[in-house]
Amino acid sequence: SSHATAVESSAASEPTDVAAFLAAHADEYAFYGSGKAALRDGLAGLARPGENVLLPAYLPDAVAEPLAELGLEARYYAVDADLAPDLADLERRIDGETAAILTVDYFGLPAPSLDAVASIAGEHGCYHIDDAAHAALSVDDGTLLGTHGHLGITSLWKTLPVPNGAVLYLTDDDVAERYRPTPL
Repeated sequence: SSHATAVESSAASEPTDVAAFLAAHADEYAFYGSGKAALRDGLAGLARPGENVLLPAYLPDAVAEPLAELGLEARYYAVDADLAPDLADLERRIDGETAAILTVDYFGLPAPSLDAVASIAGEHGCYHIDDAAHAALSVDDGTLLGTHGHLGITSLWKTLPVPNGAVLYLTDDDVAERYRPTPL
């Protein structure tokens, strides 16, 4: 049928493996065994012990583990019923020791209010982290989820039939220069 031909034609132009797909959608990235290790290494060059990172309140505790390893405070902001950040609450929690704001792309969809959070982060001199752990290889309006912030992560094993694997996206030149991978 003509529909099958259109699908086949479209599929033929798409990358056929993860590395090719990432190369087509992300400028700089690194593979990891886990999203927690990727987040830890990504944050290590950006934040100093004693600083804090703002996280959405609807989040597994495991996401805060890399912060604790780095001596960072996990500070939680409220989210609305649609999982959008409560922007007023988020701004109230920012202080002079806030290094970064993390947003989550829940259920493979882009985080609501990404532009507003990016603007708030910029106004306060914070980094924006785009957590696409549950949105591996999801693209919205031509942009790979996980690449909206200064850095981002995704967990390949949560979407693909692989035993482990994650990607750290280094989408900002300053972040990429400060990045130092560990043996993790």
